Amino acid sequence: MIFVWLNTLSDTCYAPSGKVLEEAKKEGARYGASETSHSRLTFDRPYPDPKNFAISFSFRTETSDGIIWIWANYKNYTRYFLMYIEDGFLMIDIQGSQNKKQLQYKEKKFDDGQWHELKLTKENRELTVQVDDLLSEKITDAASPSVMRRRMYVGGVISKHKKIFKFPHDNFIGCIKNFIVDGNEKDLHAQTRDVILCKKTKDIAYLHKGGFMTFAPLKSFNGPATDNQNIDVSIKFRTNNATGTLLALLSSSGFESKTGVLVEIKNNDLIFKADHAANGVQLEHKLHLPEMCQSEWHRFHLTLTRSNIIMSIDEAHASFPITKLKKSTMDIFKSLPVYVGGLSANLAEKQDSESLNGCYHEIHFAGTITQISSAKRLHKVVADGCPLV
Repeated sequence: MIFVWLNTLSDTCYAPSGKVLEEAKKEGARYGASETSHSRLTFDRPYPDPKNFAISFSFRTETSDGIIWIWANYKNYTRYFLMYIEDGFLMIDIQGSQNKKQLQYKEKKFDDGQWHELKLTKENRELTVQVDDLLSEKITDAASPSVMRRRMYVGGVISKHKKIFKFPHDNFIGCIKNFIVDGNEKDLHAQTRDVILCKKTKDIAYLHKGGFMTFAPLKSFNGPATDNQNIDVSIKFRTNNATGTLLALLSSSGFESKTGVLVEIKNNDLIFKADHAANGVQLEHKLHLPEMCQSEWHRFHLTLTRSNIIMSIDEAHASFPITKLKKSTMDIFKSLPVYVGGLSANLAEKQDSESLNGCYHEIHFAGTITQISSAKRLHKVVADGCPLV
């Protein structure tokens, strides 16, 4: 999946050229936006030969476990080549018609967040692997499994196969680039699921389709910017769909409990909703927005007092006087979990909402910056890899 910004151009809103996108792809493919992210590589004749082949690529990960590459008979996975990281070490399993052969590359651990270059060759029954300038290691009696020669998977396996067959680890979390099979480089972005461009962005998170972040209730935060009775939230974001949930204060039952706050962007409107049935509160207000540029950062700010709603995105701003809320209503709102960028699947279905895909930065609760790493849960979120920057 390669992101393309809006075609409506201004001095700052632009669509990058194809050349720019191709250059961005060279930085690699980032796996781990979901539990089933992967690339599918397909081949034309002559297909790779499991008796004699060569692959090479570079990889980077900070995770100690994960499937990097698999070549198998995918109907039942009884024959395969499997490469993965286990406890930081590189592992290769080969399952032919006889006993499984396994190689552990013992030179060092590779979960150090650095790029490493791997080369693997198989010549008849000898398989050789080398990483960087370290010593090579071999399996001298490797089988040549009867695999599906026209297809390989990089970064993990598809969700259907994960459900049916048992694998030693989950899919890979990290980046892979320059994937070459028998001298031909393969496009890791061509046929993918939940794969994004590889970028390293400190304190800037990427939220994928269906993703969300949850934080402790607002009563946990105290800051200098507002009265502690007020609700004050500010979020800097950059989106690639401009439709979805930006902020919510909701329990696990959502608005079925008739209690909560929801802020979403829909049809170029910023929509605020708040319910507290116990005190007769039911609010809905809209702020019309200009078309949002995907190549720009935007700043959302919400202040909810007992008598006013103030909300803005960039220069679009509105204030809505309301019938004074009871302190108990404000206390309830501030005691609810905070969702940023989307809702859990259960809540999203109940609210008929979707996630606001994109990148998030500088989240402030009560005037105090809140690190994304402090979230109670990150689902389909890459904490330090925004591909839109």
